[in-house]
Amino acid sequence: MEVNIENDRDVGVSFHGGEQRDVSFAGNAGTATGVFGTNLGGLSSIGGVSSLASLNGFLAGIQGPPITVGGVSVPSFGIVLQALESSSDVNVISTPHLIMTDNTEGEISVGQNVPFQAAFAPNIGTTTPAVATSLSSLYAPIQRQNVELKLHIRPQINEGDVIRLEVEQQTEEIASVDKTLGPTTSKRSAKTTVVARDQETIVLGGLIQERLTRSVSKVPVLGSLPLLGWLFRNESTKKQRTNLLLFLTPYIIRDQSDVRRIFERKMAEREEFTRRFYGDDPERRRAIDYDRKPGPLGRIHLGVAEELAKIENGGAGTAGERLVGAQ
Repeated sequence: MEVNIENDRDVGVSFHGGEQRDVSFAGNAGTATGVFGTNLGGLSSIGGVSSLASLNGFLAGIQGPPITVGGVSVPSFGIVLQALESSSDVNVISTPHLIMTDNTEGEISVGQNVPFQAAFAPNIGTTTPAVATSLSSLYAPIQRQNVELKLHIRPQINEGDVIRLEVEQQTEEIASVDKTLGPTTSKRSAKTTVVARDQETIVLGGLIQERLTRSVSKVPVLGSLPLLGWLFRNESTKKQRTNLLLFLTPYIIRDQSDVRRIFERKMAEREEFTRRFYGDDPERRRAIDYDRKPGPLGRIHLGVAEELAKIENGGAGTAGERLVGAQ
């Protein structure tokens, strides 16, 4: 079970002011434009109030009449304010099940085969006649790598229904994707040996990771002033917490009734899973008579019971079978 909690907060102010005046220098008359202000983070008051359309959260702004700077029309003054706080909770529960015999290794793997871009150096612009540039050399080779959840267990049943478990668990997932370098994966693993009783749930390993990132963009000196400094800086805070827990519950299977009990439990979990996502739809349910669809072990039991029921084996006789004796 993995729980990810992430909280983000962005607060910033951007403002500017400008003025046009007629000036004369060395007998030449013209117009001079002066602009000053701040442009921090993703906020830019130069675009005016219309730039707020690309932002989220609490937004406020004001702008003045346009002036021309270098042939571009911008507001003569503008103030833009943004305040955004977001949170996300991700709960990932993976429930792999694995059945094995005593003192033998078992492994289950569930995941994807993801393509990764490898490094390459295309032969472009070469002047050597012996080197020919082919079309395939213009593309980076693609390598594939497994990104999966892997569980490796070796159980050993001792006296008193005590089970010794050698467990190795590995979880790998895609953390981010870069357009140039490709995906980046994150990997977490746990390897240990534990002792548990039959149907006893144990926690094999846990990892709690908390990361706090605070980024500040500000105008020197002015951004450090008390209270007034908020007008000259943009602050972004990101808090992320990851909690990874690994639970393991062993079941000792002695006979067919234990297999049936576990099967019914897993079928009930499946029904609960589908009911949460699809609702209680009668069209989805299909009645299955599992007595008429036995497995390999069930067919062996039926064959043995049929042979024991025959008169020649001391049974009462099967359908259509009778005993013929001498008078």
